[in-house]
Amino acid sequence: MSVENNIPEGWVETTLGEVCEIKHGFAFKGKFITLDSNNKILITPGNFKVGGGFKNNKFKYYTGDFPNDYILKQDDVIITMTDLSKEGDTLGFSAKVPTDNKIYLHNQRIGLVQFKNTDFDKEFIYWLLRTTHYQKSIVNSATGSTVRHTSPKRIQEYIFFSPTFSEQKAIAAILTAFDDKIENLQAQNKTLETIAQTIFKEWFGEEADNWELVEIHNLLEISSSKRIFFSEYVNNGIPFYRSKEIIELSTKPDISTELFISVKRFEEIKDKFEVPKKGDILLTAVGTLGVPFQVRNNNPFYFNWTLDITPPPKI
Repeated sequence: MSVENNIPEGWVETTLGEVCEIKHGFAFKGKFITLDSNNKILITPGNFKVGGGFKNNKFKYYTGDFPNDYILKQDDVIITMTDLSKEGDTLGFSAKVPTDNKIYLHNQRIGLVQFKNTDFDKEFIYWLLRTTHYQKSIVNSATGSTVRHTSPKRIQEYIFFSPTFSEQKAIAAILTAFDDKIENLQAQNKTLETIAQTIFKEWFGEEADNWELVEIHNLLEISSSKRIFFSEYVNNGIPFYRSKEIIELSTKPDISTELFISVKRFEEIKDKFEVPKKGDILLTAVGTLGVPFQVRNNNPFYFNWTLDITPPPKI
């Protein structure tokens, strides 16, 4: 293990460009894009899970003609290159094309990873593309004001350290096994959530004789966050959470903070407005809507694109 950079002995510095080429997708015409289901699924950045992986809902579909070169193959590794939110919420994610025999189309906002070097294990590179370090690097490489995007050239310049081929396969096998376990647990959680919703509807779906109908704003104080601009991000300071992080916190005890604002900016907001405190409920208001997270402690942080619901005082 190297003392200087904490890199294991024998690991070699390289770039993604040595491993693969990133292919741009096709500019599918907007007039042929529809939400009506057919057998031609147009993959967009919104179909990628937070932190990597692929979600198979909210698809868009295509009804026009296109070159056959832009039909993706099963298990192709694809990555997002564009973020419409200007907050990095859909930029730098990776996924594999599902193996369900459907037709998935490769549009211009998505990069296709085409492997060219047999010294690298495909699964290892896929897991590399799911790391926070890679995702943060891609977000930082993005340009543009209205629509932030990166390019195949900038992605291929990403630097990483690679172990031997046998070590790559071993690392990928372990991570894949963990990922399979996580998916199984998530499926179990989904089943339990469905059961809980059924019970909730049975209890609260019909009005009880002695229940009072009230408007929620009479019970709670609901506010939104103050705008934080991209230029206000700093390398260290007070953690700053977007919808992406709020969603992660709703299911995890802790996450790796990627963004920060300065202590000075946080204190300005705290003095003039309010900041989250233990017991507050945050509710995502952009992207994936309505995901709740109850603040667990009074550790300072700030948030964006989220509603802050302050519960009533205890009586």
